[in-house]
Amino acid sequence: MTAHMFQPLHVSDFVDAIKRVTDGGEQYVYNVCGSDGMSAERLYQLICQQESFPEQDVRWKEPEGVTLADSSRIRQELGWSDVRNLEKQLQRGEITYERAPAKKRNKKTWTIPADIRQMAENLLLFEVFFVLNSLCSTHSLFSRIDWLMIYVILISISYNIYQSALAAVLASAAFLYSQGLSIQEMTSFYTYGNVVLAFVQFVSLGLMVSYTTNLFKQDAWSVRLDLEMLKEEYEDLKAINEENVLIKNEYEERLLTSKTGFPKLYDLISRLMVQEPDRILMETMQVISELVRTDTVAVYQGQAGSPWLRLVAALSDNSAMDGKTWNLSGFPRIYDAVAKGELYQGEFGSGEPAAVLSIVCRNVPAAVILIKTLPYECETLYHANLLKTMSLLLRDAMEKALQYEELSRESRYVKDTDVLKPEAFHKRVLLAEEKAEKSMAEYCVVELLYSGTLAEAAGLVSRTIRVTDCLGTDGEGKLFVMLNNTASGNLEYLQKRLLACGVEVCSVLDNPAEVLGELVTA
Repeated sequence: MTAHMFQPLHVSDFVDAIKRVTDGGEQYVYNVCGSDGMSAERLYQLICQQESFPEQDVRWKEPEGVTLADSSRIRQELGWSDVRNLEKQLQRGEITYERAPAKKRNKKTWTIPADIRQMAENLLLFEVFFVLNSLCSTHSLFSRIDWLMIYVILISISYNIYQSALAAVLASAAFLYSQGLSIQEMTSFYTYGNVVLAFVQFVSLGLMVSYTTNLFKQDAWSVRLDLEMLKEEYEDLKAINEENVLIKNEYEERLLTSKTGFPKLYDLISRLMVQEPDRILMETMQVISELVRTDTVAVYQGQAGSPWLRLVAALSDNSAMDGKTWNLSGFPRIYDAVAKGELYQGEFGSGEPAAVLSIVCRNVPAAVILIKTLPYECETLYHANLLKTMSLLLRDAMEKALQYEELSRESRYVKDTDVLKPEAFHKRVLLAEEKAEKSMAEYCVVELLYSGTLAEAAGLVSRTIRVTDCLGTDGEGKLFVMLNNTASGNLEYLQKRLLACGVEVCSVLDNPAEVLGELVTA
């Protein structure tokens, strides 16, 4: 016999995979079947051990052309492993083997219908109590017992209302016979009132007892049915609970040990715990890109009460929504989520981004993280919870960084201005150069010519440049502006705006980090 290989098939995942391929074309498929294959020979041995069957001397041959699905991709990318192992389940007795019983020809058996059987039993009991009534009629003690009434009550309790009515008729006929009377002789109610009352007593008591007994039987049947349903629900819930406990334990183990679990998350989040907001935003894009495996991540910066967002950096050319600015007026639901600091998940096929994370600090959107597209395997509740956790950690990190900047403002800015001192400005330029080297955002640094004091010029320029730009000085009165996401060839619009304020662009620095570094050293 050929030792064919068996693998457990995940039916729900298989159906989901078919739907994905049908709806979206070629897709990566995960979890269609388990990776723990088992040969027919090993399965045969386990069943024989479990059921105490003697193993037959079978010569097993190697299968030809049988290959198992490679699970290396899912293990590397998702840290996945089988929740169930067929061999362990068989050894623990979780899967039982049953031999199909041989079909036997059922012999036709004749059964007495229930109504006929009950009528026969009723007549038999009537004969017994009629004989007792006749034999005890002359006894001084037993003659006081109403045997016919006992018969009627017994039938009413044991059978249905139809048998009770028949018992009342039979008891009435027996009573007439014992009195030596017939119905034709009963011509006056007043003369035979005791006989009529006996008839009424048989009928009313029999029917009343039968009706009450039927009510009790129906209530008992209803309670019994409810109990059986509760038992079935209990068994179903027990099985579901055991399944959930198994899955929970497995996921806890994966979260604690796998590459994409808490160790990975802790390592990524530790990179965000710095005191520079710009550094946090740059690291944020890389962290999110590693978590959800996409390069369509961009960071925007906004202002309170304004739907316009300014692009700070992007991982790729197709990460941004509308160039270097994004107007949320056309996306009212995203605008509301950004204002409230909530995670927004876009609807598939609507043209919306896959996810938007808003980091609100002091009622101002300090950063808006855009995830334009997500791979199918990352559109899960698990990844949504990761992004929510990320947003909370980012908000905390940004608040601490902004608080640190506020407390250290005096040492970083020229007094009463928004102009960075040489050391602080040089650090900001170095970070911009790092982002440019990683193709996240281009930048340039220009020197400005102005009349009047540095504070007056800084006030005029601050109202002209964008929130993502910053001013700096060399400590000797020269004023510089670093333009984020703007190349040196795109200064025409800025020059016109600055000239209107009485400030002129003097020159564009080549290798600004090196030039400013020399000025700081000097």
